[in-house]
Amino acid sequence: MATSNPIETFSTIETIITIMLSIISGVGASIVSGIVSHKHEKNKIWWEKKTDEYQRIIRELAKDQNRAWKWEEDGWVEAGQSERKKLSAEEIKEMRASMEATIENIRITAMVGSFYISQEAVKALEDILVGLDKLRDEYEGDDIQTCGDEYKLIKKTITRIRECGKKELGR
Repeated sequence: MATSNPIETFSTIETIITIMLSIISGVGASIVSGIVSHKHEKNKIWWEKKTDEYQRIIRELAKDQNRAWKWEEDGWVEAGQSERKKLSAEEIKEMRASMEATIENIRITAMVGSFYISQEAVKALEDILVGLDKLRDEYEGDDIQTCGDEYKLIKKTITRIRECGKKELGR
């Protein structure tokens, strides 16, 4: 008659339990590893988007700054840098149109960027819009200095945005 040895039965059950625990812990570890890896990748993508957005905003503002500088520079050179140049009706129309385009561009930039950038950077964009509106209201059509003021305002805003980006992105 064959009798089973209780020590052999216990050893077999212990081996099966050990194997099961190893499988369960392996599956658990791979799930946790997958979750951590996914979160890390999402975080990395988020920071890349933030960096891209700061770069895009600075690039857009720099384009506007260059346009304002060109208007001022061309105006002063044509005026012989000695007195204010009187702009023609066509030049006034062109200058106003370019300023309106700048304001619209910055408004759109602020709306799109506000999702990724800091509140301090959004505030800088809101401040420039207020400043540009003031300049537009003060603009009389014959003062090239207005473009110089616009240039300075945009330059100041670019500096603020850069500082916000450095602070937020840890650079």
